[in-house]
Amino acid sequence: MTFIDVGQGDGIYMETPEGTTVLIDGGSSDNKKLYEYTLEPFLLSKGRKKLDAVIVTHCDNDHISGIRKIFTEDNIKVKTLYMPSTTMTDEVYTELIELAVESGTDIKYIYEGYSMTEKDFYMYCLHPEYEYDTSERNDYSTTLYIRYDNFSALLTGDISGEVESNILQKYKDFPQVTILKAAHHGSRFSNTEDFIEEFAPQNIVISCGKDNSYGHPHRETIERFENKGIPWLTTMENGAITVIVNKNNTEINTYLDK
Repeated sequence: MTFIDVGQGDGIYMETPEGTTVLIDGGSSDNKKLYEYTLEPFLLSKGRKKLDAVIVTHCDNDHISGIRKIFTEDNIKVKTLYMPSTTMTDEVYTELIELAVESGTDIKYIYEGYSMTEKDFYMYCLHPEYEYDTSERNDYSTTLYIRYDNFSALLTGDISGEVESNILQKYKDFPQVTILKAAHHGSRFSNTEDFIEEFAPQNIVISCGKDNSYGHPHRETIERFENKGIPWLTTMENGAITVIVNKNNTEINTYLDK
């Protein structure tokens, strides 16, 4: 699993033990050439001209700008695009689906309860509910729990503190996760103390861009992590963050030194 350094945005690439390739988001608000200079070179360096799945958390540009380019270029093919199930199917949402269909990609909708299982690998969608009704894109963010043997990860998109609370009401006594992808680039309005306490991550990854206009990650969020003694990394300071899992061993590598 690699948290790609996309600048101010999100992009997570994953290869399962069985070789299934998954891209979860791929966008940036400050890297205007994300696809040309980062996303495509990264995928080709992995020898991947075809992705089994692209999962969109939500349709803000900083999560899909590079994905849009995948569907308008010819170098990377996508078997299936997974879109979050929501009533908020605005112009950007429908346009992305249209681009995918034109490129020959299948469309599926992901919502709470969806799972992918391959031997020791397991991925489960915690949020959104089927046809989730909201007026905020962030709040329908696809939230995924991933497990492989003793490793686990929680990937949260840009969910708000309110959505975090809703997830906590449904999932009590959740097992500790190895890695939490901080919600909304480390925003203080997400990553609540209750959420962090419930999932008790051993490590936290924050995807954000240098000198971004939002001030991500917010100092209040970092203090919550540090008060609980949880080590954290950012793509802003560490570059791409790669997690390699071999059965009971988890290795976290960074492209840059902090």
